[in-house]
Amino acid sequence: MPGIFTIGETKARPGVYTRYENAGGIPPAGAINGIGAAVVKANWGPLNQLIEFDGANAVAPVFGTALTVGTITEMFAGGCRKVKAVRAGTGGTATAGALKDTADAPVDV
Repeated sequence: MPGIFTIGETKARPGVYTRYENAGGIPPAGAINGIGAAVVKANWGPLNQLIEFDGANAVAPVFGTALTVGTITEMFAGGCRKVKAVRAGTGGTATAGALKDTADAPVDV
C-alpha cells in the first residue's frame, strides 16, 4: 500500500512510499488558498465590473447560467470559498424591429 513520508521518517510497515519536497527550498510566500478569479461571457449582468461570489447559488441571479458562467460554479465545486468574476464585453447593440400579425387588420405585437 503506497503512502507519503517526510525526510527522516521511518515507516513501520514495508511498502512503496512517495516523498514530496519543495525543490526550491523556500515555500511560496503570500499564497492564499480558496480564492479564485474568472473572466466570463454571459447573457446578462453588469459589464466590466468585478463581482465577488461567496457561493455557487449566488452566480445564476447575477449572470444567468448560459455560456461560460459554469466556470464559476465549477470553481466552487473544486474547493474555492470565494470567486471574483468579471463579465467581459462591450454591451453590443440593441435590436430594433416590430412584429405584425397576419390578420386583415395587422396589429403590432
